[in-house]
Amino acid sequence: MHSAVRALHRSHIDWLTGVALRLTDATRATGGSTGPVAPEQWALHVNAVCQGALMSARLHGDPKVFDAAVAPLITQLNQPR
Repeated sequence: MHSAVRALHRSHIDWLTGVALRLTDATRATGGSTGPVAPEQWALHVNAVCQGALMSARLHGDPKVFDAAVAPLITQLNQPR
């Protein structure tokens, strides 16, 4: 089971890394960074934000917690470049 979860996680990171490669450097800048981050680092950041938001929403039993937690990321991704 552990290896299956790791494989699923790796596939998510690989997919997000592919997405990051198609983004502009400005879009890959994360909150608090001074510039663009490497594609895999961006992928790990996005994955961590989404996983943390999901865990928090489940803990609170409220999907709006997820929406609020990922809102800054969504806003960043929707900025025109």
